Amino acid sequence: MNEQLLNSENIQSIVQLALREDAAYNDITTANLIPDHHHEKFSLIANEKGILSGLKLLKEVMNQMSENIQIKLMKDDGDAIKTGDLICEISGPINKILSGERVALNFLQMLSGISSLTYEFIQKINSNQIIIRDTRKTRPLLRKLEKYAVIQGGGQNHRNTLEDFILIKDNHLNWAKKNNISITAMIEKYREKLDASHIIEIEVESIDDAVEALNSNVDLLLLDNMHVEQIKEICLLKSKSKTKIEISGGINLSNIHQYADLKIDYIAIGALIHSAKFFDFSLEIN
Repeated sequence: MNEQLLNSENIQSIVQLALREDAAYNDITTANLIPDHHHEKFSLIANEKGILSGLKLLKEVMNQMSENIQIKLMKDDGDAIKTGDLICEISGPINKILSGERVALNFLQMLSGISSLTYEFIQKINSNQIIIRDTRKTRPLLRKLEKYAVIQGGGQNHRNTLEDFILIKDNHLNWAKKNNISITAMIEKYREKLDASHIIEIEVESIDDAVEALNSNVDLLLLDNMHVEQIKEICLLKSKSKTKIEISGGINLSNIHQYADLKIDYIAIGALIHSAKFFDFSLEIN
């Protein structure tokens, strides 16, 4: 996925829904205390180090709350930030800023957490050859945002939707085997039905299945939950094949260094998104 897929229409609609969910226009605490004409300036500060992501959503939240809110950015999405860094200044009607604060920070904290964790994985493996990618293990309706954050952290997107390319998963393969359809026959069937622009990837859990897929010249071979030694063996079997190799399953910050020297192309990590923690920011009135 590229950044153009996260367009202004996507941002406007998700922000609108989030503000409605929070009843931001009916904030009975703020509305009954602070009049519209009271204006102030707020500072958004980072409380830890990481990679920033989500400023487009923060700006849209404040814009929908009031056209009188002004934002001065000191940082951009994708920037490395550290504790104490001033991210931006927000000026305008205090009541509107406070009513939109939680929604704005939720977006910023969620996406910065994802981009920061992605960057951490990339730093841990420290490889110019291996690309870290996400998966479709995303929160419903938030996929475009979460995958945008992966890009900001230096990672790449795997499939965004089921129509992007063919990925033969374990259940597809198990069904095929039960119906006496070989890996070779499966791949040939896809190539007969679809044009050459469609990438074909197959997930395997055994060396025998990997060999058959390699002999069928599959575009991508996904090795799921395989031991390092098994992966090495398959990489040797691949030799001059143009098939690219991706690994997944059980890969975390503590063990990713074990895969750094393997002749693989991608590592798919669902945890980039589903296990990222909220990044710590503070929004303080000056």
